[in-house]
Amino acid sequence: MAAEHAAAFEPQQIGYPGVLYDVPRSAMDDIQRFIRSHMSRRFSFFKGDIRTSTYLSMATRQPGELGPLQRLPHSDPRANPERHNYAALVYLFDNPELGGTGFYRWTNRELTGLASV
Repeated sequence: MAAEHAAAFEPQQIGYPGVLYDVPRSAMDDIQRFIRSHMSRRFSFFKGDIRTSTYLSMATRQPGELGPLQRLPHSDPRANPERHNYAALVYLFDNPELGGTGFYRWTNRELTGLASV
């Protein structure tokens, strides 16, 4: 998909140090259905009104080109103060020597179902 839409990636002037492609919602329909059907069994917040967005991105700036804020860990602002943000990252490389996808565990034990463990 990234290769097919290479011309649609847009440089970001603020924040992200590279280019983004805003994936159309229709392209994610099957994946969204899969996530909802599997995740809603374990996490009650998947049963409510959920808004999602999907971006393909490439960090294209060199370390010396990064601004001070781009060097710090961050979290995205909430679209609604009464809602929570959740994110998933999948790293894709055409070269296996560059690494792969990192998987992270949510640290809020209450949401992971591990509160009683």
